Amino acid sequence: RETSEGTFYGFTGIAVGMPPQVRIAFPEDDAVIKSSEGLFITGTASSAESKIKEISYEITVYDYLKKDSGGNYIKVGTVTGFAEAVENTRFGDASVKYSCDVSKGTFVSENINEYPSANPSAETDDGNGQIFVYEIVVVVLDDSASESDDKCRIYLDNAKPLPLITNVDPVAEKQKDENGNIVEKKINGTVTISGKVTEKNLKSLVLTVEDSAGKTEIHSYPE
Repeated sequence: RETSEGTFYGFTGIAVGMPPQVRIAFPEDDAVIKSSEGLFITGTASSAESKIKEISYEITVYDYLKKDSGGNYIKVGTVTGFAEAVENTRFGDASVKYSCDVSKGTFVSENINEYPSANPSAETDDGNGQIFVYEIVVVVLDDSASESDDKCRIYLDNAKPLPLITNVDPVAEKQKDENGNIVEKKINGTVTISGKVTEKNLKSLVLTVEDSAGKTEIHSYPE
């Protein structure tokens, strides 16, 4: 650029070198919780060639129990916010320990009538509850405008498990004796019970069997 004081040369470019690094320590990938209330995303960030300027996060929330016509999970909305430096570290240092309080984040719903909250509800119309998927991205930015990210996925499960007995063989049905009286058929042997449980995050299954004498036996899976 030419001015009355002479010619000046300006340049534009992009930063080169090592980008900063960020790691999500908590929550673990594929973790299962009931609610985002009290949820903190924590971890560390560092830069070998610059200083840490800020750390932000974005959570994309999906409804695990609903899909669109293309087979994709219905998007609930997004939660965004910024991290705080903790444990005697601070932004402007080359290494920072961070914490993100998700309850302080900004939630933007895709459909405020259907999804008024980023937390899955247990009180749904069908009474079965909801499961939300949290796709978490944490981004670190340093003083040289370089950035990088770390990602994880967790599940917020407020849905009730749905057990279903599909078959019992043989069945103790009522029948008539030789005098025409209604009596219960008694089974003395092996009874096979088949069924299934609809549950994304099944922890255990308990089957209780009681005989006509009032004796019970409990089977737990896994044992």
